[in-house]
Amino acid sequence: MLRALAAAAPPIALILVGILLIEPPVLTPGDRLPTLRVLSGLGDEASVPVPSSVTAPDQSTARSTAEALIRAADTGDTQGLSALCPPYPVLDRRVRDICALTPQDPRLRAFAARFGGTRVGGEPDVAVGSTATTARVGIVDRADGRPREIIRMARIDEKWYLVGL
Repeated sequence: MLRALAAAAPPIALILVGILLIEPPVLTPGDRLPTLRVLSGLGDEASVPVPSSVTAPDQSTARSTAEALIRAADTGDTQGLSALCPPYPVLDRRVRDICALTPQDPRLRAFAARFGGTRVGGEPDVAVGSTATTARVGIVDRADGRPREIIRMARIDEKWYLVGL
């Protein structure tokens, strides 16, 4: 009996966490965050709080969120990058790395090479679903308009956040 319970417990816990992420009862993302950090095992290193003196980037549209990412790559100013990450643990390691960048981080040079000198190419492809609104934003080279990257985003509580590259 105990072996059967031990084998059934992990899948049941995974289902319950999935339900919490998809259909939370009355919790806002900010309320869910501490619980999700503990359950995912990511701890406090999963997020980098934005200092109060930092002006938060404009995240009212998918385009403005992508432009904030590009501006950070062009200027090397990493202070607002953590605000571009959703208020829950992100599965895409590349997005987690971007959100954790600091001016001293050795990965900053690669980030600047990847997104610096680019612009948003065309209108974002926004998909409104029954449970989520997502967008795909194309990033192109400023000089020749050559496609460079597709950024995936999700809209949460009227703000757009990076969820994948």
